[in-house]
Amino acid sequence: GFAGPEHIGVHLRVGVQPQVGDPEVHMDQVAGEDGVRRGPGGVVAVAVSAEHRAFAPLHRAARLEPGLEFPLPDALPVPPGEVLRGRHPRLDDPPGEPFGDDRAGDPHHARIFFQAGLVFSSTIDREPLLEHVLETIRSELPYERVMIAFFDRDRHCAHDARMIGASPEVVRYARDMEVPVTDPSSLEGVVLLQGQPLLIRDLAREWDRLHPLNQQLARLTRAKSLISVPLKAQGAVIGSLTVEPPHEHALTQDDVHVMVTVANQIAVALDNSEAYHRIEELNVGLEKRIHERTRELEVANEKLRELDRLKSAFVSMVSHELRTPLTSMKGLVENMRHGFIGAVSERQAFFLTRVNHNIDRLTHMVNDLLDLSRIEAGRMELRITDVSLREVVDELLDNLRPQAEEKSIRLHAVYPPHLPSVPGDRDKIFQILTNLTYNAVKFTPAGGRISVSVTSPEEHGVQVCVADTGCGIAPADVTHVFDRFYRGQEGSSETRGAGLGLAITKSLVELHHGRIWVESRQGAGSQFSFTLSTRFQHRSA
Repeated sequence: GFAGPEHIGVHLRVGVQPQVGDPEVHMDQVAGEDGVRRGPGGVVAVAVSAEHRAFAPLHRAARLEPGLEFPLPDALPVPPGEVLRGRHPRLDDPPGEPFGDDRAGDPHHARIFFQAGLVFSSTIDREPLLEHVLETIRSELPYERVMIAFFDRDRHCAHDARMIGASPEVVRYARDMEVPVTDPSSLEGVVLLQGQPLLIRDLAREWDRLHPLNQQLARLTRAKSLISVPLKAQGAVIGSLTVEPPHEHALTQDDVHVMVTVANQIAVALDNSEAYHRIEELNVGLEKRIHERTRELEVANEKLRELDRLKSAFVSMVSHELRTPLTSMKGLVENMRHGFIGAVSERQAFFLTRVNHNIDRLTHMVNDLLDLSRIEAGRMELRITDVSLREVVDELLDNLRPQAEEKSIRLHAVYPPHLPSVPGDRDKIFQILTNLTYNAVKFTPAGGRISVSVTSPEEHGVQVCVADTGCGIAPADVTHVFDRFYRGQEGSSETRGAGLGLAITKSLVELHHGRIWVESRQGAGSQFSFTLSTRFQHRSA
């Protein structure tokens, strides 16, 4: 078919006079392979018009015997575009005249349906489509005027009619009128509410069933007879197709069948057009909404970037301002502890030690804030040299040993026999290891153990692991330990810090093109690992 393959179930009785709408049976002798005619045979042809689909002829060659009754297969495919020889009643057949085997076949309708299918599917724009439909029907079929009107089911009215074959004034009148359709027994109701085709041979006899607006239109066009058939799409009536013949042309049921077939094609084309434009409108609306949301996100992101810049500037300024008084306070406390301003009692020395410890904590936080602000601002510079990790780890453990011995924590380092040097900023690598081992000492109980191991699992890189036997990290905290200002629930408030150390550590590792991760089991300790590349090249943050 023009709109795709269709299937239909057919049951025929040979020798029975076909009625209007029945499959057409053309009996003839059929010759065998040897050229000898062996008796009655024939061709079965039926016009297939499935709802929402286009017309297509269906044929099946069969050996037929008079009086034989047989079914064709339940699903008989119609190849797309196939037009076969078969008879069809002529448009000018007199009303009710039977068509028999002595009439010559006429492929005119099949050609019209094929051409109409091509024309109707040639565009998806509604207005050009309607123009093509009206022009094709008027030029190919013997009708003087053709009109398509649309039906609004919510308002119960026919409206927005398109007409060809009338004066411009009549065309405008038809386009502007809105005809209420509420009575199923009216002529308009039969077509639009009942969904039935309508053949009116004498309009004067049915005049009272016609709406006044349509009566006026009939006066303007001097209509005497007409055919009106519904346009159905997806099971619903979307409008009507109405044709008026020349006065000398008598309308028959065959004309109705033709117009029903054409109406099916038009409804499919209009439904496809409407679906395309709905999708197009959705796409346009979606693009507009995406553009609006993108713009809103851009504005919001710009505000966030500005706030982030202000925050970084504020943190940097406050941190710088805090360093001076903290340095002064630390110097004064150290002088008092060492008796430079007079002897201090044991209790005074204890409190001065506590003050000194808290000053160190504040200084460490200020330094972290300054580092973070430099990293975020892209002002963290790396001074690249060849770094011996063995020397860095040994120096670090020596510095950390006094704190570890206070808690009876054992420190241990493991190196491979041949450890390559790595390019990097020695101070930043020392800071990475300091942050990790300092945390390990804080969270490892007395009598525990901390090990720092350096391996070279890859040809162009080394891996450093800091493992402890501390309290471990809760599963819910593992994925957040490298987040800025995130503080887990383990340990006391003093040991938890400001939540910046690991975030800075991660940033410093990434500045060296490495990566860092943690493996931990609550109650069984943690292992922080990071990698450094032996092919690292200088890059500023």
